[in-house]
Amino acid sequence: VLMDPDFLFLRTLEISTPPAPGRPVAASYGLGAQWLDLNRTAICGNNSPCLDVTSAEVHKSYSVGPPYLIHAKDVVSLAQTWSKFTPPTYDQYPLLYAEMFAYSMAVAHLQLPHTLVKEDVYTGCMVNWPRHLAQSDLSAAAQAFVRDDDEKKKIT
Repeated sequence: VLMDPDFLFLRTLEISTPPAPGRPVAASYGLGAQWLDLNRTAICGNNSPCLDVTSAEVHKSYSVGPPYLIHAKDVVSLAQTWSKFTPPTYDQYPLLYAEMFAYSMAVAHLQLPHTLVKEDVYTGCMVNWPRHLAQSDLSAAAQAFVRDDDEKKKIT
């Protein structure tokens, strides 16, 4: 599992479809298909499957963000490809989300379509606050996290 440090889980993360080789799971993000406008040949290389991805496919399987759940068999190739694609992506798009676009291109290149998680189980600075939850829910989740952390400190 790869996640951002600014996320707070509001309840236990339960995934109905766990990651499998060739089929990662990630949160659905509203970044959309902006990265299709980049010079993907310069980023992904000639003959990359990344060049053939459509906007519909991006919205179905590649408009993703943390938490990412990736099977151990896919981690090394994904890490290598993602780290290779990030600098040229940033050269073309030197803004926030460059690394997320690079991730999307890397998984498209490796043909790793994602199962999207659309549940309101976490919140963070880049995720909309679930409107049906009150501020007290966040406070309770934060307090439970602190209590759990305090209990772990007592044990060790």
